[in-house]
Amino acid sequence: MKNVNTIAQACYKDGGRSVYMARNVSLTQLNLYYIDENCTPPPPVAPREPSAAKISGISITPNPANDQLAIKMDKSWSNGNVTIRMIDAQGKAVFRKESQMKGEFSETINISSLPSGLYFVHVSNEKQSKIEKIVIRH
Repeated sequence: MKNVNTIAQACYKDGGRSVYMARNVSLTQLNLYYIDENCTPPPPVAPREPSAAKISGISITPNPANDQLAIKMDKSWSNGNVTIRMIDAQGKAVFRKESQMKGEFSETINISSLPSGLYFVHVSNEKQSKIEKIVIRH
């Protein structure tokens, strides 16, 4: 508990999540409460700009989306079957398509009939798999 106490005394900006967790342990186990009296708060995190989800040769745009979702894959995904699935926040599959891919690949999905909310796009082939969060806003 001595190490936890030492970490809990550090400034939050210097230790981040470790200090936060150590302070929780100190408070619940040792009844010791620490604050950042002489520390400046960490800078605010900038909001995420709406942009393309770019992961290992896959581009999913736009995000957030409204009526259509464009999925593009480069040659690193080539030569084989590619499966594209969309899953809603409750885990229900709302879209599935399998395609034979040679070279670059592009698919446009009509999402106008899907309700607004959070979805997961799962793209996979025999060698790799990627999941990206997508927001639909109407």
